[in-house]
Amino acid sequence: MEGNKKGSHISLVLSFIIFMVSLIFVYIIASASIMTEDSKKGVLFSIERNALKEIVHDIWVIRLNDISVQPNFCVEVSNPENSSIGGTIAMNDSGPISSQVFQETIRIEGNSGFVKIYYSELFEDENLEGENCVHPEPYSIKKERIIIEPKIKQIISNFSSNYGILKEKLGVPDGNEYNLYFEYNNGSMLGSFGPDPSTNIYLKEIPVEYLSEESRYEHGKLVVKIW
Repeated sequence: MEGNKKGSHISLVLSFIIFMVSLIFVYIIASASIMTEDSKKGVLFSIERNALKEIVHDIWVIRLNDISVQPNFCVEVSNPENSSIGGTIAMNDSGPISSQVFQETIRIEGNSGFVKIYYSELFEDENLEGENCVHPEPYSIKKERIIIEPKIKQIISNFSSNYGILKEKLGVPDGNEYNLYFEYNNGSMLGSFGPDPSTNIYLKEIPVEYLSEESRYEHGKLVVKIW
C-alpha cells in the first residue's frame, strides 16, 4: 500500500515536470517566432527608407508667373545647368504643356499661364516648334527632391540586372532574399513578381506620389517582399 502511494507520488511529479518542460518549450518557440517577426518588421522599415532614397531625385524646378504671348511664339528661359543634355517636363494649371531643352536654354509653348518646369538629365525631350520666343524672368528657380518615374524604372531595372548590388543598397540582410516591383494606380505592374517561395514571406507596400513621364503627378506603390 505504501509502495503504491510512493509510485503515485513519483508519477505525479514526473507528469508535472513533463508539463512544465512542454510549457517552456512552447514559450521558447513562440518567443523565437515573435522575435523573428519583429526583426523582419524592422528590416522592412529600413528597406522602405533605403528604397525611397533610390527613387527620390534632386531636380531643378522653374516657376513662371502668368505668361501671355502672341500666337505661335514660345517662351524661353535659361537652363540652370547651362547644359544641352537632359529634358524637361512642364505643366500649367490646365495640365501638361510642350517643352524642350534647346541648346543651353529651355523652351515651352507660349500663352501658358502660370507654369512649372522640371529639368533633369533623366527626362527625355520632345520637339517644340516655334522660332520666336519671349524671355520672361522666372520668379523661382530651385532644386527640389521629387520622386520621378525614370527613377522608379531605374530601381526596377537594377533589381533585374544588379540584384546583389541593389540588395546591399536596400539593406537586405545576408541569408535573406527579396523581390521588388512597382504597381501603378491602374493596376498594371512594372517588374518581376513571379511565384512566391514556399516559406514565410514578409511584405511591405510603399505608397508613392511621383512625377510621371506624361507630366502629371500620379500615385502607385513600390512592393517589397523578403524571406
